[in-house]
Amino acid sequence: MFRVVSMSLRLPLLISFLALLAACSTPSSPAGKEVAPYYLAPVTIDSNATQTAIETLYGGQAVVFKPEAGFAVLGFSKEQGELTTLSTEVNQNALGNPEFLALGNSAWASGNSAWASGIGAWASGYSAWSSGNSAWASGISQNTFTQNVGVWQQIQLAEGQANAPKLGQGVTVAVIDTGIDLKHPAFAGKLAPREGWKDFVDNDVNPQEEAGNAYGHGTAVAGLILQVAPNATILPIRVLSGDGVGDLDDVIAAIDWAIQQRVDVINLSVGSSENISSLRYMVDYATDTKNILLVSSSGNSGNTSVTYPAAYATSNEYGGRYAISVGSVNSLDRKSTFSTYGSKVELFAPGESLLTVLPDSHIGYVSGTSFAAPIVSGAMSLALSKNPNWYKKYFETNLRDTSDNIHAKNPGFSAYDISGRLNVAAFVKKPQPSSESSSDGEYRD
Repeated sequence: MFRVVSMSLRLPLLISFLALLAACSTPSSPAGKEVAPYYLAPVTIDSNATQTAIETLYGGQAVVFKPEAGFAVLGFSKEQGELTTLSTEVNQNALGNPEFLALGNSAWASGNSAWASGIGAWASGYSAWSSGNSAWASGISQNTFTQNVGVWQQIQLAEGQANAPKLGQGVTVAVIDTGIDLKHPAFAGKLAPREGWKDFVDNDVNPQEEAGNAYGHGTAVAGLILQVAPNATILPIRVLSGDGVGDLDDVIAAIDWAIQQRVDVINLSVGSSENISSLRYMVDYATDTKNILLVSSSGNSGNTSVTYPAAYATSNEYGGRYAISVGSVNSLDRKSTFSTYGSKVELFAPGESLLTVLPDSHIGYVSGTSFAAPIVSGAMSLALSKNPNWYKKYFETNLRDTSDNIHAKNPGFSAYDISGRLNVAAFVKKPQPSSESSSDGEYRD
């Protein structure tokens, strides 16, 4: 059932990670779904350590085991976690929806379906986007909607696409989210091979969106990536329920799975208000060790409390060179009222009233930092398709260096509060070091 068809408000949605299960009960798991650990704990290990030895030593089960990177993340039952000497983090029931904030909890998701509005049918049987013809004298790809023309002019997308004519071809973006509508016509021929699909919520290989207040979130994210980089490939990975919540171990395992599938970019329009060590280890591994570009939404609290993993992006110690945090601006380049800001938000992109695809062959408008992030993921895909040999370690710096200064349009904020807004053309056109021009190598799997 399509759950957001009657929405009239346009509030931002971001998503908290954590658990669907009540802490004081033990409900039966859905078919195929394993019982999630109650606690997680990262541990440092030697390069010659074995998984069996580490699990025996600490009494937990490995969620990820990376001796080559010197760490593992272990899962524990409630009883095991209360006995271990390790510093544990709650995996289940740790975060919830924002209405609990007043009670002192640390949740941050705008947990209702008012993030989408203006729902309509998918182009009445057309197989192309919008009207299916070139309505863009400026040369923007047809894989978009005419209603978004102002947004694309704002970030100079047409010129950026003209300078990256492969339009993302050969670049794979993992969308770690609520899943997507796998049957939506917008995704025909755009998805990675089925053997790479993964649903960590139901423990199967069918990452299909399911009904709930966040129904369509992942679909909307993927649709925006393809409007910016129409020839990019989407790898759908589901870690969140239809209500936009999920377990931390699923998010960690999903990042690991994306690495195994050799993706180029990971889009994480999810997060937590807590600085979670287990997540930090995995982000560091994906970025600084495996050199995967990781784009995270900065959060919708409207203040400087940037969510994690986005907050890791400004620290080189934890993958800062390959990770970037993205906030939202409106069509006038003013910070969205809901968007976080400050020194930990490295880049802004449009994130209000964006027309994109939604499940059940629908389209609709969405708002939130969740939807600013995929525009940046799309821009990265354009650049990578222009020259696959470009060193990705410079992308973060170049995105910021080529961004448009919008400080004057945001009175009341200091220059440290408001970073630049994405300029796709300037970013794609900027010369970047590559394997053909630099001796400063990076990991290539």
